[in-house]
Amino acid sequence: MPDQHVFTPFSFDKDSEETQKVWIESLRILKAMKEDYGGDLVLISGDSAQYGNLSLGDIQAMTGIAEAGQAVYTAGVTCYRMIRELFKAAGFDELLVAVGDHELGGNKGFFKGNKSKVLTVPASRKAFADGYNKNENESFQFNDAIGNVASRPLGTTFEDTSFAYRKNNVLFITVDVFKIVGHGDRNYFDKINGFGGEGVITCDVSGAHLNWFEDVLREAKKDLNIKHIIVQGHVPIILPVRKVACSGQFLDGADDSGLWKIMSKYGVDVYFAGEVHTNTASKSRDPESGVVQIVARGRTLSNFITVQVSDDVLDIALMNEIGEKQRWNGNYEESGHLTIDKSNSSNIIVSASGELELIDPDSSLIKFDFEEILPLGSRQVLGLFGPDKLMATSVVMRGINCTDSMMNKGSFGAQYDAQVGNVVIVPGREGGSSAGLFGEDSRFGIFGVGPNGGGEIVSFSMWIKTTESDSNMTLAHYGATFGKKAKVIRKAKKNHMMLALESGVPVLYINPRNKLTSASVKNIADGNWHHIAVSMPKKSPRLFHIQIFVDFVATTTRVWGGKNPRIFQTTSGKLSIGGFGHSSEAYDVEYKDMKPFQGLIDDFSLWTKRLVQRRDGFKINANTKCVHVRGAFEQVEIQKSDECIQLCVDRGNEKCRGFQVTADPPSCTLYVRVPELGGEKVGSQCGTEKVSLASGWNNNPTQSIKPSSTPTISPTSLNPDPSKAPSKRPTNSPSALNTCINNSDFKFILDNDDEQDCAWFTRQSEKTERRIEKYCPREEIAYNCQLACDK
Repeated sequence: MPDQHVFTPFSFDKDSEETQKVWIESLRILKAMKEDYGGDLVLISGDSAQYGNLSLGDIQAMTGIAEAGQAVYTAGVTCYRMIRELFKAAGFDELLVAVGDHELGGNKGFFKGNKSKVLTVPASRKAFADGYNKNENESFQFNDAIGNVASRPLGTTFEDTSFAYRKNNVLFITVDVFKIVGHGDRNYFDKINGFGGEGVITCDVSGAHLNWFEDVLREAKKDLNIKHIIVQGHVPIILPVRKVACSGQFLDGADDSGLWKIMSKYGVDVYFAGEVHTNTASKSRDPESGVVQIVARGRTLSNFITVQVSDDVLDIALMNEIGEKQRWNGNYEESGHLTIDKSNSSNIIVSASGELELIDPDSSLIKFDFEEILPLGSRQVLGLFGPDKLMATSVVMRGINCTDSMMNKGSFGAQYDAQVGNVVIVPGREGGSSAGLFGEDSRFGIFGVGPNGGGEIVSFSMWIKTTESDSNMTLAHYGATFGKKAKVIRKAKKNHMMLALESGVPVLYINPRNKLTSASVKNIADGNWHHIAVSMPKKSPRLFHIQIFVDFVATTTRVWGGKNPRIFQTTSGKLSIGGFGHSSEAYDVEYKDMKPFQGLIDDFSLWTKRLVQRRDGFKINANTKCVHVRGAFEQVEIQKSDECIQLCVDRGNEKCRGFQVTADPPSCTLYVRVPELGGEKVGSQCGTEKVSLASGWNNNPTQSIKPSSTPTISPTSLNPDPSKAPSKRPTNSPSALNTCINNSDFKFILDNDDEQDCAWFTRQSEKTERRIEKYCPREEIAYNCQLACDK
């Protein structure tokens, strides 16, 4: 039950009305939990109290202690000892607690500046250890060695806050993931790898701390009486996860981190985490990893998880609060279930349902089909409360009272249902039964946070129809929720993401200064239906790596704003369609010329993967008809003209690369790729025609046009064989290319008139980033130096 937050009043005045209210209500509910569900011990994965929104001055004033470190220590240790008393009074004698960011004074407290609490982090950590993990005589509670390894990482910063503890046949390991980077004298933000971004402290387990962790697991595997291993830390490791009203911190490196790899190596069963205030169960994309990550909500005892243990099975149930009151209802129902069955060690079975159903990271997480509008409150969105009600039935969004909702039919489920106002369901496009009609007073926002965040991949697509060709309008927006002043947006180091239509042209903003435009698109605000997709091909990309597709064809893109920055998205933003939704009011000021969308929208989908390209094949039969093969499902014969094939033979149209002539009977095979954007079956195009074989084709099989199988439409996100690169420069811009090589013969001129080659970018590693930002947005350089520019 992580992220309780509610116990903070215990820090100051035990006799205050607020403290007594929290104690009485919590004790009542915890006693009922013990009676109804039992439990030998309790895990709290961080943020049992909330010091993030209190300044050092606040804490000094409330404790009456002038010295900051002593004030922080006194507040913390008093709170944690009282929490232990509370749980013991309810019948829970053993409490295993992980450090959270709010116990250490984060989030704002982790940044350098006048609000920094970095200097008091040692005092916060000592208060946590003394309050939770030590007895009155200051001896450590969980001191029994695991085999020949100490129960905690002695000699490290984490020796009193990371520990291993065995209970019956289960080994529990609690890790403190909050690490000060270097000397703590500068904020840590690694945009290349997508790490940090939360001040001088990042989430990482490494060095001697990680070595101890592996030593414990190595010893545990020798003990045949240890049947299960459970690890807890405060933050999620693998993404995406559902989030609400949080900062969205995560462990650097995700499933490539040392912590995750070691858990996978030694067969850890479950990693429990908190931080994000919602519930998600997931596994790594790595098929060799069997670890199940469960990120849980606990806020004000509103959710909790039970784990029933036998030698062969971990049976896990998620309980969700029900009732009329906003909090302290004390009644629960099961909302998710997950079982790990290890009775056959060679075939461990994980079965899950409800809110604990394993998330497929390649699925569409958010999907709106615009088929039906429901009353707000038809499904619960955790954290979206009404006035003294557990579930809201209305919410004000940018001055409009919204009483409607639209179901999210993606795998993130009800937590990402949209709150809606003044959107009307009307007849839609051919192939779609209905669409949403948006006007200037329409609102469509998602209360859940994310799923964008950091350097993680996010891609999305939607259908639109409008005639507003003279307007700048928001199509989809993901932006920060904190801060009301425009400078918060303008000076932010983390990016937002907004797809807009500017005079009919799709444009992607990541901040007010930098945008990516679809330079090859003239105007799609023409009263016809158009499909737009934005694809992020890899983690932590530069802006020019992003692809924009219009009607399933990659557009030529251009970066505006001088630089070509790497993308690191805000981790606490919210998504909206057709406007700014629940995000900060600062966007209205900073983008004062941007209007809400006016027109029709249909079938919005969002993924946390690049939009995978689907291979389509064309073969020419004896009757010179083009047989279009779409997987194994259908073949379509289409008669086509000779002119189109000749264009491709002459390589005059880059979209039609990928021919190879085969012999006996002579045939021409075209391999292309088209975006898999919701499963639409769309063929390759050569100009306005699909491809066919010309009667004058040279049947000599030795005259092939390479590449034989290289995908050619928008292959920025692909990795073709470099030996199959085009023989001459294509006509499309570099945004639609990916030969993944450097042209060794290519030279270009710097601004100071020096001549350089592609190797110049990486000759001095400390200058590589700046050189790439300055020169790679230039079309000719980006094409010829793709390997260097992709650093």
